[in-house]
Amino acid sequence: MTRHAGTALRGIAIAITATALALPLLIMPRSTAASDLAVKLHTYAIAGPEAQFAGYLTREVLASRSGTLTFVNEDIVQHDFNSPTGLFWTPLIGLNKTATVQGLQNLHAGVRYPFFCSIHPGMTGTLVVIN
Repeated sequence: MTRHAGTALRGIAIAITATALALPLLIMPRSTAASDLAVKLHTYAIAGPEAQFAGYLTREVLASRSGTLTFVNEDIVQHDFNSPTGLFWTPLIGLNKTATVQGLQNLHAGVRYPFFCSIHPGMTGTLVVIN
């Protein structure tokens, strides 16, 4: 296998991993009463290799106010996940670290919120809140 082929395959594997991790995990309650059908999402936002140049792997992230959003850094450079207005945030984290996004309870369903990395302002995306 050539060096270029190995690099391409590694890039494909990273993209597949990022896509799989970006899919929300639904946690449904046991009760089926209409008032109990609030869906809680556990979703991931991911900064991949060379994110300061390429941006977040997950440029659009789905979240719920009552769920959990985890930021994953797969880059050797530190990154974070923040609202420009301070509504939600994480601390800066390093390679292979995770942080729970704080402040989701401050958001409103049906609204799209921009996010960015505080030390790499070119890294941007959109957080979409569903409930």
